[in-house]
Amino acid sequence: MRQTASKGGRHGTPGMKRATLGLMATTAVCLSAPPALAGDFIFDTAANPTANPAGLIISDWNYPMHRFEVTQPVTVGTVGGYFSNTTGSSKDIFSAIVQLTGPSDMPDSLGLTSPDVVARGLVTVGTTAGAYEGPLPVTLQPGWYALAFGTGAFGASSVPSLFGMGMLQHDVDLAPTQLAFVAIQPGHPTLQPQFVVVSIVVRFYAREGAIECPGDLNGDLAVDQQDLGILLAAFGVNGNGDLDGDGDTDQSDLGILLAAFGSSCE
Repeated sequence: MRQTASKGGRHGTPGMKRATLGLMATTAVCLSAPPALAGDFIFDTAANPTANPAGLIISDWNYPMHRFEVTQPVTVGTVGGYFSNTTGSSKDIFSAIVQLTGPSDMPDSLGLTSPDVVARGLVTVGTTAGAYEGPLPVTLQPGWYALAFGTGAFGASSVPSLFGMGMLQHDVDLAPTQLAFVAIQPGHPTLQPQFVVVSIVVRFYAREGAIECPGDLNGDLAVDQQDLGILLAAFGVNGNGDLDGDGDTDQSDLGILLAAFGSSCE
């Protein structure tokens, strides 16, 4: 994994560009949050959303991320954040968890296509600003990770704009030793592809939850060809098909999936 020159924490990141990638939202943003799903928090980065429309852009060109650490094996049930969507209709954004080597590491790829990505999912964001989350069932071993969001890839809606989707600013920083950062994608109208560290406080979080449907890798409560495809693509490569919690995708995981193949958990 690519190691940055210095730690991306509150004490600065020499050699990397720090910027404020502001989100210009409409002035009449409603800040009432839809109800979140149940489950203990694994990590949570911020509290108390502000009425300030500034924040971080989410688009086909901007993938916001935040690091977090787990100190013992834990099964993620859902991931989410506090989002604004002024596009006029609900949008699906992708979520991804990336395995890192430490608190200053960055993902191996800007586009989150490298083997250090251990899980991907989708979060549906409505047109009311608030907390939204979606399933991302994966078991994490102790270590450092990053949670990322974006559009235009991995089955998410396309938002080819610097306006309309974002993560709104919060008053209370619950993760003061880490800063959010953004993966700028090729095609961005003003910036070159790079990781950009930002100082705006926005909310990322993950909740615990057992994988209630063994073999269901895409969270649709069925074990079918889609899940088998995910597992086979990850077999011997990464942990995207990990069903037994050992961090990799191997014969044991394939056995779990095949035993449940064709079943529904609804």
